[in-house]
Amino acid sequence: MVFLFWLGAFVGIFYLGFPIVGTAGVFLLALHSIAVIFRLKSNPQWYYLQCAAHSIEPNINAAIVTKAIVAIVSLAVGVWASNRSRDKGASLTPNRPVNADAVQAARRLHSAGYWERSAGIYEEKVMLRNSCAGIGVCTTPGQLFAKAVSVVRGAAILFFVIVLTHGNAANAAELKVFTSRAIATVLDKIGPEFERTTGHKLNVISGFSPNFVKQINAGEPFDVVVSPPPTIDGLIKTGKVIADTRTNLVRSGIGVGVRAGAPKPDISSVEAFKRTLLNAKSIGYLPTGGVPQLVDRLGIAEAIKSKVTIPTSDIASELVAKGELELVVVVITQIMTTPGVELVGPLPPEIQYYTVFTAGVSANSKAPGAARDLIKFLTGPTAVPVIKSQGMEPG
Repeated sequence: MVFLFWLGAFVGIFYLGFPIVGTAGVFLLALHSIAVIFRLKSNPQWYYLQCAAHSIEPNINAAIVTKAIVAIVSLAVGVWASNRSRDKGASLTPNRPVNADAVQAARRLHSAGYWERSAGIYEEKVMLRNSCAGIGVCTTPGQLFAKAVSVVRGAAILFFVIVLTHGNAANAAELKVFTSRAIATVLDKIGPEFERTTGHKLNVISGFSPNFVKQINAGEPFDVVVSPPPTIDGLIKTGKVIADTRTNLVRSGIGVGVRAGAPKPDISSVEAFKRTLLNAKSIGYLPTGGVPQLVDRLGIAEAIKSKVTIPTSDIASELVAKGELELVVVVITQIMTTPGVELVGPLPPEIQYYTVFTAGVSANSKAPGAARDLIKFLTGPTAVPVIKSQGMEPG
């Protein structure tokens, strides 16, 4: 609306008899829009801060497209206005024949700097204009304006083309992502699409949340971290993660997995699940995710202690696939994304719980705009079908 107001104002000024001011104003609108596009691409954090200050939902791609439309419309109106100004200037000049005496008179007047000092002003001025057109020695204000408009118009169009064609390549970033396996498997499927559409590159590092915290506190740079909420909240508290980027991406329940083709034990009730664990030859689960606490609550921690393997990396399901463990109790998504492992089923409702995976942007990221775009991408329509197919729920 602001753009339409100013565009209308400058066109109105043009028709009120001030073509130079009106045309220049329209071109300034175009240049301003192009400058904003350049700033959005080179410093997206500025845009996000502006959105936060005005409580506006950020959409940087829509902002760039809008400014591009404004620039194109302004350039088109500016070209039209400059052509109209030139036509008006030409219509004011009588089309008289040029003769040798007029040429000589024009040269004398030009060298003397004489324009309108004596009687017969109109005739002298017309003669001078016509003569100048023939000998190319005079520069009238109208001609200066036309040259200036041509220069500004050419510069604006050139700059606009450069921004649109080279802006993405110049501002492409490599995003370092610390993430739990739950999101690493999602990015394995849709990460290439994000890279293709944005020009950014992903460096995805999968692992345990405690290890990420140690690395981050030691000063290792990163752009996005995905972990359970307590980890993200702790990083926000210490100033490592930007608070308003905290986003719950997915949640996954806990399930039991066995090697593909192996008999599936009964876990249909709490008692059946306890018997399955007590009768299993070997069990694996992770030190995170709440399974150790669940085993304690069921009162069987000591009974199964000798046959439990708790790996120090996120490989519990892989050990089942290799035949090194009989069954695994982990988030369902890990079971469903490990070749050679089959899901027996989720835990009984009475003891089921969900692990949430939350994302945040580093406070020291060199590409905070791209990092925010990645988080938004992980909550968008491209990601949701993949999230569901891997046994998780969005948000």
